[in-house]
Amino acid sequence: MAVGHQLTLWPRYVPKPRPGVFRVTKNNHNILQGVASPEERLSEEDWAQVTEWVNENAKRYWLIPGGPLQHPKDGGADVVIIDDPQMPALIPIAKQIAPDRPVIFRSHIQLRSDLIDKPGTPQAEAWGRLWETIKLADIYISHPVKSFVPKTVPREKVGYMPASTDW
Repeated sequence: MAVGHQLTLWPRYVPKPRPGVFRVTKNNHNILQGVASPEERLSEEDWAQVTEWVNENAKRYWLIPGGPLQHPKDGGADVVIIDDPQMPALIPIAKQIAPDRPVIFRSHIQLRSDLIDKPGTPQAEAWGRLWETIKLADIYISHPVKSFVPKTVPREKVGYMPASTDW
């Protein structure tokens, strides 16, 4: 490379699907976007199902020797990018293994932060569960629309990036 650094791009790691989890994460996307029915909630049980699925995938595929979540000195990634609100439970795993490794969270969906910022709404409840893990990321990337970023995200962590097909 022109800058004199070796760059290895990990292939995108796709979790092993689980139909029940897909339904939960799809519902959660709809909640966060404000298009779910007002009765739809991300329950503790649903979130536990998602985090269990994330942990299983991490142990099976990404924490193996040389896997991307291993410490960089052990062959893991130098930077971890979580590009979806389905998988933010990977952030504390990555930080526990390598606290100084940069972790970037990218929210590639429209978030109704006006609803997220109202206590008691389904959006606020869902975001609260996700935020417990997302807040550990070093950088938060959003679509370039300021209203998509909830008030809980410190502005000094926010970056903007338009939709892209490959980054």
